[in-house]
Amino acid sequence: MNRRLLLDRRKFLASAGATALTLPFLEVLPSYAQTEDKRYLILVFWPNGVVRERWGVTSTGPGPSDFTFKPYLAPLTPYKDKVNVFDGLDNEGAGGGSHEAGMASLWTGAKVTGDLAPSESIDQYITRQARFATRYPSLEFQARSPEDYNEKSVKTRMIYSGARAPLDPRDDADLAMNLFAGVTGTPMVDTRGIAMRAKLFSHLDAELGALNPRLCSEDRIHLDALRTGFGTLRARLDDTAPPPAQCQMPTTDVAGLNPYPAQTKKMIDVLAMSIACDFARVLSLQFSHAVSPMVASWLDIREGFHDISHKQPFPFDTNPGSDALTAIENLTKINVFFADQVAYLCQRLSAFPGQNGGTLLDQCVICWSTDIDHGQLHDHNNTPFVTIGSAGGRLQTGRVFEVAGRKHNDLLVSLANAMGMATQSFGPVDLNQGPIPGLLGA
Repeated sequence: MNRRLLLDRRKFLASAGATALTLPFLEVLPSYAQTEDKRYLILVFWPNGVVRERWGVTSTGPGPSDFTFKPYLAPLTPYKDKVNVFDGLDNEGAGGGSHEAGMASLWTGAKVTGDLAPSESIDQYITRQARFATRYPSLEFQARSPEDYNEKSVKTRMIYSGARAPLDPRDDADLAMNLFAGVTGTPMVDTRGIAMRAKLFSHLDAELGALNPRLCSEDRIHLDALRTGFGTLRARLDDTAPPPAQCQMPTTDVAGLNPYPAQTKKMIDVLAMSIACDFARVLSLQFSHAVSPMVASWLDIREGFHDISHKQPFPFDTNPGSDALTAIENLTKINVFFADQVAYLCQRLSAFPGQNGGTLLDQCVICWSTDIDHGQLHDHNNTPFVTIGSAGGRLQTGRVFEVAGRKHNDLLVSLANAMGMATQSFGPVDLNQGPIPGLLGA
């Protein structure tokens, strides 16, 4: 809920006579006086940058929508009208030369000097401001490769609840199925919590009922809607209300797949079903982590991903030697694999009906990026960013945004705006110019 809505509700309730006991409680709950408009933010990470000449788009005309995807993004072609590609965003907070800092600053927008990020990430800011009435405040996932590092560090964590406070992602898809406990069969019931909430909600309903004689007929309609909304919220908190009809235990066919592709597919199914169940409104998925040592054996690659990223030539050589050519081809295979996974996420979300005749993908905005631009240089200039989905019509889509000279903080601000936040900056003030022009819809 944005600040304007909070102020409007405070004014209404205070003028109506809500007591000192009731008013603070009412303010921190979501507004159910209107039909809930659900939007979802999904932050997606892949490691080790790109071969710039094979990432992005090829222009086919004068307009921002006149383009075709280059090889790295080709799997997203079926969703072209929902995709935005950003050319020119700098992740300046990562500084120069530090590979690991790119992951820590990616979603925090913070200035990172090699340690853990000094502030919260954009998804956690949105969660804290919005106070979504969902089963989980947010959900974090990682598709972990067998070679991934195990420690909690600047190169393995991207989501932060506060200064140097990274959140650990769920990195086992089978264990993540526990999120869906109670979805099928008999729901788990918190008897003690239900009893306590029954007393509190009974008191609140009595106070709201006492306000009725003081209100005009129009305000009584709003008050009745608010009381009805609290009943809905109580049922949701008690976890006895039935889940959406499309909500069920995820299932994934991984027959014949290598362990890592199987892990990514199962984790994507868990994430997509979490949205179908409305478990959280902000979610994240990281493929491996920064400086990824993943060995893509299913692509017939025998060398670690990070090592390969250092072997691409700079500047790009149109006639490279055999070692450089092998590196370029292997990096392309790996990055196309990750694009295939993002396309699969789009496919899964598109399979669920959404609001206003659309699909769940239409209610989402997926923001997909990486920790560096060029593997050999460890630079963060023109960091690759893609968004998919309009967050329920809040974002313009199907465009290339030429944004040279802007920092990626401006994209983070735009994402927050799309999710209902009124903020005009995020992270250090000197890295902000405001939302990206033309990105936010009407």
